[in-house]
Amino acid sequence: MICKNKSGVPFQVASQLVKAVIISKLDYGCALYRELKRPTLARLDTALPNVLRRILGCLKSTPIPTIYIELRVACPKTRKKKLEAEYCLKKMIKSC
Repeated sequence: MICKNKSGVPFQVASQLVKAVIISKLDYGCALYRELKRPTLARLDTALPNVLRRILGCLKSTPIPTIYIELRVACPKTRKKKLEAEYCLKKMIKSC
């Protein structure tokens, strides 16, 4: 474990909260990502790791991929592609 939360919350608890609150909300709004312009997406892509670093107590120098590995979640681009593929598949199944 590379991150230590200074607020006294154990890493596993902070990790579960991040997954339950932040990651799930981003996944829910994934369908709207297509409508966002690149600068807005870029701000989201830079803000998310900073928020995760603060919540998990990681140093600023912690690489972004390492944070996602510690959380055991895919990076936002990979999750977005997966969720879009699942959405399209469900839509195709309903239309048949």
